[in-house]
Amino acid sequence: MKAKVNGFGHIGRPIISAAFNSGCDKVIPELGGKLTGKAFHIPNINVLVMDLPCCLEKSGKYDIKKVVKEVSEDPFKGILSYAEHQVVSSNFNSDTHSSTFDSGTGIALNNYFLKLISWHDNEFGYSNRVVDLMAHMASKE
Repeated sequence: MKAKVNGFGHIGRPIISAAFNSGCDKVIPELGGKLTGKAFHIPNINVLVMDLPCCLEKSGKYDIKKVVKEVSEDPFKGILSYAEHQVVSSNFNSDTHSSTFDSGTGIALNNYFLKLISWHDNEFGYSNRVVDLMAHMASKE
């Protein structure tokens, strides 16, 4: 029996998954109205690619890559990853990071407006953060 591909792009999963701006506003109120983006399911069951448009107050071009790389190496090591090589969705199956910044894909539309691209394994990255949280809670007993 041959599987049918539906209008979602592949069997049963929508290509456009979710807008996440309303959740960010609730978690970090200071970002209210300043952050928007979309996450897309691609023809891979677990992996999402996230498109994050950023409007900067100060001119930044695409120098943000340097900042993201720095934070991925220290305060967010193990949580945020930084990819300098070309990647595809299957590179992120079972990736333990919550997100991997794709330095070669984002663009600066001008000095104040950037589009950042990040990848993540929706289930595996989240599960690893839950384990981190449980370990943190256990250390506080």
